Amino acid sequence: MKKLLLSIFLLSCIGLQAQNFSAEVSDTTLYGSHTESTFFGDIDLFNDAGSAFNISWERVEESIPTGWTTSNCDPEICHPEGVTSASFDLPTLGGYLNTHFYPHGVAGTGYIKIKLWNTSDPSENIELTYHGVAGAVGINELSAPDIQVFPTVVNTSLTVMLPNSGETINVHIYDLSGQRMRTFQMTTDNMNHVDVSDLSAGMYLLNFEIAGAGRITKMFV
Repeated sequence: MKKLLLSIFLLSCIGLQAQNFSAEVSDTTLYGSHTESTFFGDIDLFNDAGSAFNISWERVEESIPTGWTTSNCDPEICHPEGVTSASFDLPTLGGYLNTHFYPHGVAGTGYIKIKLWNTSDPSENIELTYHGVAGAVGINELSAPDIQVFPTVVNTSLTVMLPNSGETINVHIYDLSGQRMRTFQMTTDNMNHVDVSDLSAGMYLLNFEIAGAGRITKMFV
């Protein structure tokens, strides 16, 4: 009986120590051009608690080229440059933490490491690392004129014309808060049609990337 009670107690302790949130990945690399005003990406967060609760975050380590600046967006707000800590309510369906790199014309690489924790229980924590790669550091950059998107004011469908290079491009649609609305792939040897009829009225960013290459961002309404 004692052994049985001890086993039940240990299992209960393990259950109490389970994390209430997790992330899709703990490390990601964001590619861009040093001539872009910004390049960015988010890491999705999953709520495993079944109800919304508050999460705090803080930058614990940073190494970026001189001249670069950065900022972060969480499900509630895009923070101004220079804000290094905040908190937000993680919705039941999950959320994200987004990092923007602003290269200001400077080529280079850098990273930001961010710690997140359950505000009511700091022992529940994770660390996320965002690497930024911009400009002429081995990147085969795309050229913005090579990608044509029309019309810029869209009702139901967006047409994208890509250069005929035979590669597969990852495409992301973001709203202006930095929240990723959709992710899909296109091939670079044809004309692509994207159904956006399910998106609410507003401005969106269409972000194109080739793995190990660069990013180009187009805007549509």
